[in-house]
Amino acid sequence: GTGLVVSGNGGPRAIAFGGALTLRPSSGSVGFSASSNTNAGGLRATGSGSLIETTNAAALSVTGTTIGGGGLSFVQISASGGTNGIVLTNTGSLGGLTVSGSGTAGSGGVVENMTGDGVSLRSTKGVALAWMTIRDNKGSGVYGDDVDGFSIGDSTVTGSGDTANGSEAGLRFQEMLGACA
Repeated sequence: GTGLVVSGNGGPRAIAFGGALTLRPSSGSVGFSASSNTNAGGLRATGSGSLIETTNAAALSVTGTTIGGGGLSFVQISASGGTNGIVLTNTGSLGGLTVSGSGTAGSGGVVENMTGDGVSLRSTKGVALAWMTIRDNKGSGVYGDDVDGFSIGDSTVTGSGDTANGSEAGLRFQEMLGACA
């Protein structure tokens, strides 16, 4: 089946998912897609133990949608194949993304074999990745442009970037703002 799609919503309230999400769509389907939502309260997913696993598509894609206070929280996000595994583009300044893992290697998810960047962050804020394995992506492992606050811990980023000119790397950022670790 398909994953979760939230698109074209507006109004004064938030779009909120408070319970645990377990998203494992059919191959080629995005796990959680949010685009062009203009809700004043933004988008929130705060359920404990939420996870996304995809094949041949992004696990998480949030574009043109404000992430609300409380943010998007997942214990695991995994994607194998496709263009990008995680995409955050133009997500506002209220909240961010947290991938927590469960304290062991790879428990935060594996993002691998993407034809572009494993994790693509553009004009976003508050991204915290933990216990993730990001490997063997043709673009950068993690690419960020205009990112306000980023951390990655207890994770491995290997084998990404297929150019020799420095335009791709394991971790590649430009216009990085705020606290970064």
